[in-house]
Amino acid sequence: MIDGKEAVRQAIYLILNTERYAWLIHSWNYGVELHSLIGQDPDFCIPEIERCVREALLQDDRITAVDDFSFEKHKKSIAATFTVHTIYGDIESETEVTI
Repeated sequence: MIDGKEAVRQAIYLILNTERYAWLIHSWNYGVELHSLIGQDPDFCIPEIERCVREALLQDDRITAVDDFSFEKHKKSIAATFTVHTIYGDIESETEVTI
């Protein structure tokens, strides 16, 4: 069993790997909306990734802020790293989005 900072780290992973509105088992407030970025221009995707990640993670009451985004463009994806501020301390996190 885990709690505190490790539980939030696990929640971040699950939220960022669950597409919002795709699964009836989850509330419509759970998950991230990144599927619509497939096929889009990378310059359009970067601010959208930031917005979607921030919006998805702030649904968790233990998360107070998400900032310090940095992006790395690849051929068919964008890797994002960012800092998640929680009531237990800061967590460095990352996600990769296929575009």
